[in-house]
Amino acid sequence: MERLGIAFTSVLPVDDITAGARAAEEHGYDSVWVTEGSGKDAFSQLTAAAVATKKVRLATGIIPIFSRTPYLLAMTACALDEVSGGRATLGLGVGHKGFVEGTHGVPFDRPQQRLREYVTLLRSLFSDQPVSFQGQVLRLPTARRPYPLKGRIPIYTAVLSLSMARLAGEIADGVLLNLAPSTHIGRVIEAVHEGARKAGRDPGGIDIACYILAAPDTAESAVQSVRGQIARYGGMPFYQKLYEESGFTREVSALREAWGRSDREGALRAVSDRM
Repeated sequence: MERLGIAFTSVLPVDDITAGARAAEEHGYDSVWVTEGSGKDAFSQLTAAAVATKKVRLATGIIPIFSRTPYLLAMTACALDEVSGGRATLGLGVGHKGFVEGTHGVPFDRPQQRLREYVTLLRSLFSDQPVSFQGQVLRLPTARRPYPLKGRIPIYTAVLSLSMARLAGEIADGVLLNLAPSTHIGRVIEAVHEGARKAGRDPGGIDIACYILAAPDTAESAVQSVRGQIARYGGMPFYQKLYEESGFTREVSALREAWGRSDREGALRAVSDRM
């Protein structure tokens, strides 16, 4: 079933996010997603949106798992679940090495294994059973669910690589893509289904979601805004690989050179009209 959501960056004023969430609900949107990277944390923004709305789902898109312990994230998710009346959705991802190590000061160690264990541990913490977990990366000797839930909290994982897509097929309720051309989306869906079959799950039960950059008109300022988003992500190795796999090798080479000398204007010029 096709559904439409809308995403807000966490650097927006809280009043803008709450007004946008109300408008999204009034116009029949299924979900509101709030990013987390720079700016403010996603959960604070979503809590404000929860108070201002009644029906629309409220999702993190995405939370980098290196910035919080699983138990702290479970506590925060339980709080959003209560405030929203069971409308919370978790979007999780491993983030990017430069940001994780440079901003949070945490080693970017075994990201895929960490994500696998993180999701497994969260599901245990959301149950009403005692939890004792010993993984390769994460350990939790003993814990219980922080707070009773009003609803089940779906977990989406951010997907760029096909290996991450296969992992999502094994462990997640849904996947969240970003800046993905249609050819890449097809490959991701195949990989998600492959992972689901490996885990004995129904491939059709896993939701496929994708952020799509949109501009309200064709004015040059709108086009440049979208170009800036593509260029900004083009400074990250994961996205460089995605862009290359999507046929933009020349642009990626120019993006690497531009960001290597901290040349934002050069990075903007590297994003071709075709891209």
